[in-house]
Amino acid sequence: MAVGLIFGSYQKEGQTDVVKNTTIIVASVIAVAVAAGMMIFPMASSFGLEMNAGPGLTFITMPNVFKQMAGGRIWGTAFYVAFFIAAFSSGIAGWEAVMVFLREEFRLTRGKAIVGTLLLVCLVGVPATLSDSMFNMFDLLTNNIFLVLGAFLMTIFIGWVWGMEKLAEVAGFAKNPLLKTYFALIIKFIAPIMIIVLGLSQFGVF
Repeated sequence: MAVGLIFGSYQKEGQTDVVKNTTIIVASVIAVAVAAGMMIFPMASSFGLEMNAGPGLTFITMPNVFKQMAGGRIWGTAFYVAFFIAAFSSGIAGWEAVMVFLREEFRLTRGKAIVGTLLLVCLVGVPATLSDSMFNMFDLLTNNIFLVLGAFLMTIFIGWVWGMEKLAEVAGFAKNPLLKTYFALIIKFIAPIMIIVLGLSQFGVF
């Protein structure tokens, strides 16, 4: 979400069709996720492997799948090269969000911001790679708490503080009353409730 905010801020207000772009992105992400699920889970089931999610699926289940399948070394190499590229590019984008914050709030040069954040990333990341419990703790914090809380606060800020009129103007649909009403309903009411329900369901409340 921070990446979306930062790269969105580079666009000129009102000159980007945000609705069209987000529709393409959402449709693409869903299509890739469905295709991946139709490939990965039948593969794991066919070899009698335990079905995991998150890091367990990526680093435990899938290596065992590639180990048992024909040509697994080739497919496994291609899979993890693609996985590395996806993670690395996402890391760069996420890093840019932190860099912009440091440069704008503390007036740091890009070089100083890079060095400072690199030290922080190493301080947090290296122990997480060496400790399974610490890795799982960071995974829980980022995916189940920080992202959910951030999404909830973002809907509150956009819908009730910043305002839907400003969003419509910046996103390029200020002249479309139907879209304005639709997004106001989603962002101000439906999305916060859905986020609360889904967030609490991760901890067994629902």
